[in-house]
Amino acid sequence: IKIENHGIIHGDLFLDNIKFKKNSISGIFDFIEASNGDFRFDLGVVANEWAFKNKKLKKRYLTTLLQTYNRLSPIKISKKELKRYMLFSSLFYSVNRYCYKHKNYKEYLIKFDYLKKMKL
Repeated sequence: IKIENHGIIHGDLFLDNIKFKKNSISGIFDFIEASNGDFRFDLGVVANEWAFKNKKLKKRYLTTLLQTYNRLSPIKISKKELKRYMLFSSLFYSVNRYCYKHKNYKEYLIKFDYLKKMKL
């Protein structure tokens, strides 16, 4: 993966950093990981967090996320490329959480193994 600097990214777009009101995003919090970075990294984090349900990837969720992103973003991404960013972000967050003694670091190792075996 070639990480690029597209602009400012959140870097930590997990569900606990987002507030919803009537099924729409009403606020985003915790910008401590924000930096200049690759928009596709943020998308990989979102896909890992939002498209998995009960430890399984919901392809329908992923397809909807990818179609919406590609419709709204000037930077297009394929399913294959998104999978690579999901793999990268799952490894990044498993290591990050392990180093900071976060109890859920194994969650992203499980997602990594699942994604590695899965065909999109």
